[in-house]
Amino acid sequence: MQAILFDVDGVLTHGYYNHFNHGEPWDKTIEDDLKLDKQLFKDDFIFKDYVTNIIPGKLCFKEGLNQFIKRNQLDIEADTIIDYWLSKDSAINGAVFPYIEKLRDMDDVSLFLATNQEHYRAAYLMNELGFNRYFDDIFYAADIGHAKPDEGFYKAVDKRLKEQGFESKPIFFDDHPTIIEAAQKQGWEAHHFKDENDLFKSPYIKAILR
Repeated sequence: MQAILFDVDGVLTHGYYNHFNHGEPWDKTIEDDLKLDKQLFKDDFIFKDYVTNIIPGKLCFKEGLNQFIKRNQLDIEADTIIDYWLSKDSAINGAVFPYIEKLRDMDDVSLFLATNQEHYRAAYLMNELGFNRYFDDIFYAADIGHAKPDEGFYKAVDKRLKEQGFESKPIFFDDHPTIIEAAQKQGWEAHHFKDENDLFKSPYIKAILR
């Protein structure tokens, strides 16, 4: 049995902040829609608490938002921001999913997510966006306590896969070269993903899909 792991943002979905070539950012119209200053939100929440504390599971997403709202004296509810973010940051990369479906239906393959997410979005991806139809499980930063490219993330995933009976190292796709490099140091077969054709960088996948 072969485990194949996929990052989410920039691989399975479009529109995340740092992915210049993956469609429009989810917060493009946030100022008009929520009357929330985009730059303030980035500087005083995204790059302050979200990346450093919320993604690795040190701080609850909603609690962090409430702190941000309070210190900036904003007239908005945390739940409003959460619901808006989750619904907007969910543009599926349709080009890759026909291959995902083919892999899912193969007897000797199991698919997983390996992603830097907090608890709210991890649940949203699996349950609301429907990724649980394709992927057996989600390995995510807030649950593990480490975010990629921290080696603790990869070691924790290795441990969980081993507990599920996987003996070989996983095949992994991510759009960040530094994350790929860290995965390769852990012994994973890791490939830089730019588009669906990069799936065929893996000899295993090339052999079973072509």
